[in-house]
Amino acid sequence: ALGSDALAADWRGRIADRVTTVEHPEGDQPALAAAMRGGAAHVLTHDDDLQSAATGAALAGRVSVSVKSPRAFARLFDPASLYPVVVGGDYPGPDRDPRA
Repeated sequence: ALGSDALAADWRGRIADRVTTVEHPEGDQPALAAAMRGGAAHVLTHDDDLQSAATGAALAGRVSVSVKSPRAFARLFDPASLYPVVVGGDYPGPDRDPRA
């Protein structure tokens, strides 16, 4: 409801050269394995088991990754503070056309 096939295709085209495909052993939890082997700082998931304190404790010392629901991440993430460092220049704001 928030996008279209054209927007998704444009997004895929823009990120294709930034994607890192990783291999992981059979039985690994795919999101955690990809985050660990791909060097991700965050895993966004609706899976309550992955967001649990037990999972956090099991991950501690093995991999430095934050596992949060998308809603929790959105409350904490501040794109304006990262934009000058990661992209450069002034943050254009969240309401710009992502295809621009």
